Amino acid sequence: MKEGKNIRNTLVWILAYIIFTIALFFYFRPSIATNMNEYAYLDALNEYRRVLLEEKKTELDIVLYSIDGPTVARKECEIGFTDEDHLRLEALLDGPGNENIENGLISYISPKTRLIGLTIRDGIAYVQLSKDFLSSKDIDNAKKQIEETLSLAHPELRVGIIIDDELI
Repeated sequence: MKEGKNIRNTLVWILAYIIFTIALFFYFRPSIATNMNEYAYLDALNEYRRVLLEEKKTELDIVLYSIDGPTVARKECEIGFTDEDHLRLEALLDGPGNENIENGLISYISPKTRLIGLTIRDGIAYVQLSKDFLSSKDIDNAKKQIEETLSLAHPELRVGIIIDDELI
């Protein structure tokens, strides 16, 4: 009997809390909306977001191939929440881009290849790629593209490519 009364009291208190919270919301909501409009918070947030999106692009060097062999090319890419090495590899795996193709540059890396992970430790870059990398036009040149792209920023770096937890 006492347990039923305790549960009922608890439910009454919870219901009272919910009603009180809703009443506060409706009481203060008009002033919050007025302040947001008056001080143009939403406009300021939209402007801040626009500026952030504009600043999220950069150009990085990647290695592509021409008739003459490996060539350093520039590619515009979006800045994410990652470091420049990840960005550089993502730009490389994204393909040459129209401007580079018009200049006769190609990539030997399969266009379906995705970067799963990149770890740099003790002078070695471990690049984990999707299985699609194995269907690249020329595996040796595809590996060289990755190695040379990373060596643009780290000339001393050795590169290991990992597919399905195996070093290839």
